[in-house]
Amino acid sequence: MLIAERNGSPASWHRLFDSLSDSYRHGLWQIGPLGRNHIERLIRDRLGNEVRSSLLSRACEASGGNPFYAIELARDLPRNRSNGSSLVLPPSLAELVHDQFDGLDAGIKELLLAVAMLAHPTIPRLLQALGSDVAAQVATAEDRNILVVVGDRVAFTHPLLAHAAHVIATPSSRRAMHQRLSRLVTDPEERARHLAEGGVLPEALSALEEAARRARARGAPEVAAELTERALELGADRSYLVRAAELFYDAGRSIEAEALLEEAVATLEAGRYRAEALLLLSEIRYTDDSFPEAQRLLERARSEVDGDDRLLAMIDLRRSNVSFNLGHFGLAASAARSATTSADRVAEAGLLAQSMAASVIVDLTLGCGVDEPRLRTALELEDEDLRTGAEFSPAVIGAFVYLWTDRLDESRDLLDSVCNRFADRGEEHALAWVSFIRVGLECGAGRLADALAAAETACTRLNLLDTTNAAALSLTARG
Repeated sequence: MLIAERNGSPASWHRLFDSLSDSYRHGLWQIGPLGRNHIERLIRDRLGNEVRSSLLSRACEASGGNPFYAIELARDLPRNRSNGSSLVLPPSLAELVHDQFDGLDAGIKELLLAVAMLAHPTIPRLLQALGSDVAAQVATAEDRNILVVVGDRVAFTHPLLAHAAHVIATPSSRRAMHQRLSRLVTDPEERARHLAEGGVLPEALSALEEAARRARARGAPEVAAELTERALELGADRSYLVRAAELFYDAGRSIEAEALLEEAVATLEAGRYRAEALLLLSEIRYTDDSFPEAQRLLERARSEVDGDDRLLAMIDLRRSNVSFNLGHFGLAASAARSATTSADRVAEAGLLAQSMAASVIVDLTLGCGVDEPRLRTALELEDEDLRTGAEFSPAVIGAFVYLWTDRLDESRDLLDSVCNRFADRGEEHALAWVSFIRVGLECGAGRLADALAAAETACTRLNLLDTTNAAALSLTARG
């Protein structure tokens, strides 16, 4: 028998539990809110993959972890940028908050709007924004069980109420409040969001670009992607499609990245930016589902490069990787040499390190042994800040080389290093893939307990990517 009751309900069933004799097994569990990943998976299973990530995140936040609220909020989400970026409050949820908001005067509604918009609302900041009536207005909202005050911090009793406060305000009131708050807040990311929502152009575009750069630097590529996508909505250059896609992909959000890249390929003119879009789309193809399709995309990208040695080196690196995985080792070696030649002309140490490491692993596969000096140089030259797929990191390639030549301790040291790096940078896609390598390493070392722990970690990370290839790797790790 399963009995459920809402939080805050009278504990009538507890008496039943107390009356049960010791001969009956029973338990009492408090079920908390669902996490964001579970909520998103539920929404995508119900509504498909067309829902944009930035709006999906807001729906998850507004739901407070309640899956029923989340599904209702997500049903009416805009499916593309041309349809706007606002959430609505469905009638089914509006009924839940009606009594708390009914009869509130304009001043209190303005207060609630400010609290909903501020990242960290406090009494001093609200006084700064709204004036001396704040204390009385907050008290009224507390009596209605809308707000709670702890110290000088102010919060809604449930995220759905914050969403409601935002929705019931008129568009002009929302814009005006965002503009007002943009002049008060000091955090660059929060200020950029207020400028964007307040329609303060062109200042919002440069603020969003700087905020995205800062978010990426602190290891939050998904936040950076959402800020970049917002800049696109406000009229930023179409090349931002590729930039946003790269950030989503690094964050492990392949679905969003693929949609942006397909739009970029369809709308950008032939040249550098479309070649970059094709290159990144090829990465998604070969990591998620199809090496042959990736190969076709790379050949198309190469045909659009005109004298850009850096981009040519990046394309040839990926051609080498794809050929290697298709078993065309001669073509892989040729592409790796071509990448090295182009990287030499660019004189960029990090890119040269990647091409040198790629040639080391291809030559090893061809039976040429390990070129120790070349691998050592690649590891020394590696630029950890250079954005790339994990498969081109000299440290990851070195870990494979050492694994395949039975130098397991050296392989483990390199994997530890790159796992920490990817975790710090929020690169979930790379982290999941490298975590899978660790399973084979520990199995080969005969450390079965460590292998089981590594498999559990790898499966968790791979399943969050929600791709066909990741699911296959997850099953392999468990096997």
